[in-house]
Amino acid sequence: FYGAGAFEQLLAAAVIRGTKGAEIPCGKVCDSPRFSYRGFMLDSARHFQSVETIKKVLALMAKLRLNVFHWHICDSQGFRSESKLFPELNTLAGMTPGFYTADEIKEICDFAAEHFITVIPEIEMPGHVRAMLAAKPEFSCVGKSLPQTPRIFWSIEDDVLCVGNDEAIAYLEKIYDAVCEMFPDAPYIHIGGDECPHIRWKECAKCQARIKAENLKNEAGLQAWVTTRIVRHLEKRGRVAIGWDEALAGDVPKSTVRMVWR
Repeated sequence: FYGAGAFEQLLAAAVIRGTKGAEIPCGKVCDSPRFSYRGFMLDSARHFQSVETIKKVLALMAKLRLNVFHWHICDSQGFRSESKLFPELNTLAGMTPGFYTADEIKEICDFAAEHFITVIPEIEMPGHVRAMLAAKPEFSCVGKSLPQTPRIFWSIEDDVLCVGNDEAIAYLEKIYDAVCEMFPDAPYIHIGGDECPHIRWKECAKCQARIKAENLKNEAGLQAWVTTRIVRHLEKRGRVAIGWDEALAGDVPKSTVRMVWR
């Protein structure tokens, strides 16, 4: 596949030079990648793109020998993956400007596979979840008083998942189960984990009870606890978790891949 791509680029260069018959000089191409993971991240949670636009991006990636499509489809501004189990994730959290149906996600994944590109979906937790909480405000630390609207502007949201609530943890695990089913060939699932304020956890009786019950030192330990819970949950489904660098602070499984953004 890459050999054909190299030939196409040599041919295009010959055409540009105006060589008669677009001749390519005799030669030998010796090419191998320095990095096995050559990724590109696209944020479709805050900047929604059409399926056709994403396919154009994938085709351009292939021309540049990029082979990993990191697809950021969940954030405080929107939940962009169809959810049959929790349809309110789409009607409330993904309503504006839209979401990708299961068929559209399969179409994108199939197109990526044809171009030898691995798709890694990113579903953020425990912060960057304002859209998730728009669908289920009872899983925030402030409960149902939280307005059922996603965040409509940039910056970090103080309202995060109430990880002291067992039902909220179950909700999160079911979302990841659905993502694993929708992306059956994804070896990695990105769980985010960055920019999670602890202000609500400090004020939340359920979160403080979890800290005490699990013998954790503080709220940072609480984030490590929920990260470990989701990492182990994904491992049972044969997936490896990737987290932004602050997600891996503290006692978390060494199997988790650290993606450093800071």
